[in-house]
Amino acid sequence: GNSAAQCVQELEKEGVPAIGANCTLNSAEMVDLIKIMREKTALPLIAQANAGKPSLSVEGEVSYSQELEDYVRYIPHIIENGANLIGGCCGTNPSYIKKMAELKKNFKPEKEV
Repeated sequence: GNSAAQCVQELEKEGVPAIGANCTLNSAEMVDLIKIMREKTALPLIAQANAGKPSLSVEGEVSYSQELEDYVRYIPHIIENGANLIGGCCGTNPSYIKKMAELKKNFKPEKEV
């Protein structure tokens, strides 16, 4: 496969208005990916991490390894590394989105992106 940096460069060549990353990664892992992407583009970046890795219980219930407070503690780092839009993917729910919106509203980055 291609690296994140290669993907960003190819997408930018195609004239996309923004570039996003979602699913597979948890919010801690998304921090570094957004940094790599920001180093390669000035386009708006979208980050929508999973709430950790999924697991299936014996009852057939799916759960995710990253609880709300752990998930959102990485959101400021994702923003600092260059994400313009943030959201959630698998395992997140309205409470995750609400908390991210509160953090984003009150967040003052050290540097403007």
